[in-house]
Amino acid sequence: MCYLRKGGHAILLLAVSFLFLTLWVAAAPKISCPEPVWKFNKTMEGEKVKHSYKIQNKGTDVLQITDVRGSCGCTDVSATSKSVSPGGDTTVDVNFNTMGRYGKQTKYIYVKSNDPTTGVLKLTIIGEVQKKPAPEIALRPYSWNIQSLKVGESRNTTVSIMNIGDQPLEIKSITTSRTSVRAKLLGPTTIAPAGRVNMELFYTPDMESSIIRDQVNIESNDPKRKVYTFLLYGRIDYESSGLTVSVIGAQKDGDNSIVDLHFRNNQNYNITVKIPDAKEPNTAVVAGGALRKFSVIVPTKKIMETVPEPAKTPELKMPLVMPTPGMGDIGSLKIEFRLPIRPPTKEKPVSAMGVGVTSPNPTSTPVAPTLGAPPRKDVPPAPRPK
Repeated sequence: MCYLRKGGHAILLLAVSFLFLTLWVAAAPKISCPEPVWKFNKTMEGEKVKHSYKIQNKGTDVLQITDVRGSCGCTDVSATSKSVSPGGDTTVDVNFNTMGRYGKQTKYIYVKSNDPTTGVLKLTIIGEVQKKPAPEIALRPYSWNIQSLKVGESRNTTVSIMNIGDQPLEIKSITTSRTSVRAKLLGPTTIAPAGRVNMELFYTPDMESSIIRDQVNIESNDPKRKVYTFLLYGRIDYESSGLTVSVIGAQKDGDNSIVDLHFRNNQNYNITVKIPDAKEPNTAVVAGGALRKFSVIVPTKKIMETVPEPAKTPELKMPLVMPTPGMGDIGSLKIEFRLPIRPPTKEKPVSAMGVGVTSPNPTSTPVAPTLGAPPRKDVPPAPRPK
C-alpha cells in the first residue's frame, strides 16, 4: 500500500507539471480584426475618407503593435494604443486623402505585431472616387533634348500646351530659369477643355555654362500642378583648332570634383590634351577623326579659384557646371592641348582652353598644321609617259 501510495503521488505530480508546462508554452498574443475590409460610399475627389478598424487581442499574452503603415502616402494611419491586454481591444484610425485620385480605389494598411502566427495583419479600404471637374495642364513634348549646341548657335522648337481637363485652363505666367531661354505663347492664355495652344522656345548659349540644365515654368489654375516645369537639357561644345570639348558630367567627391569630358578631334592627326590642375593621369591622346571620353579628378578649390575673364575668342572659355541642386556654376576648368605645327619635327603649345587664358606665347595668327609626312628629296622623279 505504501508503494502504491508513493506511485500515485508521483503520477499526480507528473500530470500537474505537464499541465503547467502546457499552459506556459501556449501563452501568446493573437491579433484579430472582425471587419478587415471596409468599403466607403462613392465620394468626390478632394474629400477625406475616415474610418477606424477595431483590433482585438484574442490571445493569452499582451499584444504589442510595433508598426502601422499604409500602402501609399495618401493614407495616414495610427493606432490608439500599441499595447493590448488579453481580451482587450484598440483601434487603428485611417485618413484617406482622395485629392488627385479618382475611379476605383483599393488601399491597404499593414499592422505589425508580436503575434507569432500573424506577424502582419492586412486591412483593406475599397471604394470609388468621382473626379472633380477641373482644368489639367499637359505638354507635348514634355521636355526638350537639345543634345549638342556649338557656341554662337541658336535653337528653337515648338511645344503644345494642352488642357486635358474639363474646365478652362488659365495660363497665368511663363518664366524661364535663365536669360538664354526665351518663351513666346502663340495663342490666347485661356485654353478650353480638349484645346491646345503652341509655345515657341528659343535657346542661345550665354557663355556661362557648359551643360544645359534649364527650365521653363508655366503657372496656371490647375489645382494639382500649379506650376508645370518644362526641362531643357544638353551640352555646349567649345571648339578651337579642330578640337571640340564638352563637359558631359561633373560631381563632387569630398575635396575633389570628378569631371567627365568629351573630346572630338575634327582633324586627321592626333591631338594631345592635358588638364594641368587635375591629378595624374591628366593627359590623353585623341586620335585624328575620333571621339574620346576622358575623366579627371580635380581639386574643387582649384576650380573655384579659376575665375573666368573676358576672352577675345569665345571658344576658349570652358566653364564647369556642377549638376548638384543649388550648386550652379562653381568655376572654370583649364584645358591645354598640343597639335603639330610647322616645322613637323617640333610641337608647340597653342592657346589654352578655359577661363579665357592663353598660353605663355600665344600666336596672333593661326598656323596651318602640316598634314602627313614631309616630302623626301632623295626620291628620283617618276618617268614621263611616252
